[in-house]
Amino acid sequence: MPITPRGSAFMVSHGSGKDRVRITKKTMAEAEALLAQLEQAEKDKAAALVAAATRGDPTKTLQDAFDRTYREKWKNSKGERTTVLNAKQMLALLGTDTLVTEIDSDAIADALNALEDGDDDTDGNSAATVNKKLAALNVMLKGCVDRGWLKHAPHTKRRKEGNRRTFWYSEDDEREMLAACYRLGLPELADWITFGIDSGMRRSEMLRLKTVDCFDRQIRLHNGQTKNDHGRVIPTTDLAEAIIQKARDKGHERVFQGMTQAILRSQWDSLRACLKKEEDPKYIVHVLRHTCATRLAIGGATAPQIMAFMGHKAIQTSMIYIHLTGHNLTGVADLLKRTPAPRPELKVVGG
Repeated sequence: MPITPRGSAFMVSHGSGKDRVRITKKTMAEAEALLAQLEQAEKDKAAALVAAATRGDPTKTLQDAFDRTYREKWKNSKGERTTVLNAKQMLALLGTDTLVTEIDSDAIADALNALEDGDDDTDGNSAATVNKKLAALNVMLKGCVDRGWLKHAPHTKRRKEGNRRTFWYSEDDEREMLAACYRLGLPELADWITFGIDSGMRRSEMLRLKTVDCFDRQIRLHNGQTKNDHGRVIPTTDLAEAIIQKARDKGHERVFQGMTQAILRSQWDSLRACLKKEEDPKYIVHVLRHTCATRLAIGGATAPQIMAFMGHKAIQTSMIYIHLTGHNLTGVADLLKRTPAPRPELKVVGG
């Protein structure tokens, strides 16, 4: 039985083997609600696996793609060293164990944003450098199509060199996204959006985040747990604390226990379709992180504070958000105030 009485409480049992979950709830209503959530998460996971199978071979990883491409194309070639370095950096960002069927345009766009932000082991890449790394990835993915591992390679636009635009979500955007999540029956995606904006954490960091690393209203990411291997401490908002506590109440080890990269991809696609934003470059997961940094800047945070909060390796990355908001120019126009000479053709505003 999935729900069994335990004294005055009720124990929910779901799954089997190492995936079995046993959680006790005070009332039958709470137990039934939890069981429904666990069953829905299982259905989402199964649906994501089925979707992956329709896109190609669901057993081949990005590491497999790299190994084959290296042997067939890059080994002993003229540009072997540089190309391999570029390819390995994309592997590090997307995950060596990631199935090639799970790699879509959004995941690639997130990785390219991370390169520009300096979220890897660099201080941020130029558009030209990002394009070279994208080219290496595209060669690997095209090889997957040629071998039958992928039905179609995802398409991602090259960065326009010398011109970078950073997107973020307004509060109206956020409210619209959350409302759509609840209409679609995706409450965990709603929590993901709120937590992503309030913590500024990267997708991979959120997927791995454990409840034991959240205490004293802080998230503690240790060395080796972040994209650039540098640990950091993130203060939590009331909304982030509520999401962490929800996971604790369910007995979950991870804050987003039911979320995987495949499920996130599937649910995010559903959200964008609901909002008719499939072609909008702003609607990718990584923009949650940009939104956090932008809102910190709008609120008056300094570049060093943003750098520490976000885990940027270079302060130049943090300064991008200060420049975007114009916060660094607050009050500067007052320096130009003076008593104007009479000019009949101009009407002084406020004068």
